[in-house]
Amino acid sequence: MCLAVPARIERLHPNKMATVDLSGVRRQVSVELLDEVREGEWVAVHVGFAIARLDEQEARETLELLRQVAELADLPPAEEEPPPGLPRPAGPAAAKGASGP
Repeated sequence: MCLAVPARIERLHPNKMATVDLSGVRRQVSVELLDEVREGEWVAVHVGFAIARLDEQEARETLELLRQVAELADLPPAEEEPPPGLPRPAGPAAAKGASGP
């Protein structure tokens, strides 16, 4: 799976590189694939390259979705009780209960 992450360009450098803010983490990325980027602009970053421009609202919505996915990744394993309001996931524990003694 490939994933590009929204980042805000903080500083442009003369060698088609830029310092970006990736949700509080600063990285150097190449902006060579984009024409005329500006400081303050939002871009999608994939493996060290800015590959697309994003408007700020799109970038913030994407970051919120990524935050929600990260929260879901913290759900307990299938053998444990799911949080209130969520169905019990199907899996080995469910199958064992269905055919067990």
